[in-house]
Amino acid sequence: MVKLFQKVPRDAHPQLYGAVIGPDYKLPKLYYMDNWPFGPSNLVITDPEIAQQITMLGAYDKHPELMKFTIPLAGDNNLVSVNGETWKKWRRIFNPGFAVGHLMGMVPEIVEDTEEFVKALGKFADSGAVFRLEDIATRFTVDVIGRVTMCDFQSLSLPWETKAD
Repeated sequence: MVKLFQKVPRDAHPQLYGAVIGPDYKLPKLYYMDNWPFGPSNLVITDPEIAQQITMLGAYDKHPELMKFTIPLAGDNNLVSVNGETWKKWRRIFNPGFAVGHLMGMVPEIVEDTEEFVKALGKFADSGAVFRLEDIATRFTVDVIGRVTMCDFQSLSLPWETKAD
């Protein structure tokens, strides 16, 4: 573990560890990593094609560990924590916000948000103050995703709406 921790930044996300130790031990592109007694075992995937098969082509429930940190933040009935038909229903609702044509049409707004983000970073840099980039970048990311995906709900048929004849 000491050798592993010396290879990565002190605050690196633990998900990085599986990819970092793979070459040292000549591990395959897909393997289980036993994290006992620190946590549950993980399936480590370092190959994009294998990751695509598992994440895009299969319909698997989310791992219970995901719920441990998402439910306290977002509740137990959200797009990140739900599975099956509930997830599919809500994903269909948000699909228009992720369509390529829509995203391309949103480029001017995304650029505008990015320019504001860059200005904010410039103010921090000019001040010389220490700040948490993660906090600012997270807010920026949520703002952009919100603007892009929540754009045109008037054209959607939402499950809680009733249409007049």
